Amino acid sequence: MNAIAVKEYDTLRISCEYQDDMGHPLSLEMINIEARMTSTNNHHSQPLNVEMSNRAKGMFVLASENNHIMPTLYKVDVMFLEVASGNRITSDTFNVNVLESVTIPDGVTI
Repeated sequence: MNAIAVKEYDTLRISCEYQDDMGHPLSLEMINIEARMTSTNNHHSQPLNVEMSNRAKGMFVLASENNHIMPTLYKVDVMFLEVASGNRITSDTFNVNVLESVTIPDGVTI
């Protein structure tokens, strides 16, 4: 499985599309989305914000609200909740590899 790589002080934004098994986009009307990233050693965990790009075409963005994410390998999955039926559907798990940054932003003390 490939991992998305970012540096620890970078803004984490992942563009996503909700698709059927054939790769066709599905509408996100009447579907709520939750996502979380958890380190593979389970020491770090945080929810990801969900920003809708185009609900009708199943497009959304996952974004971290933190300016600093601890460098390590994280596993991420997305849960889709059908409002009418209460059915839950989770995505395949994917990895985000947060790499140590050489350049530290001004105002950050190590």
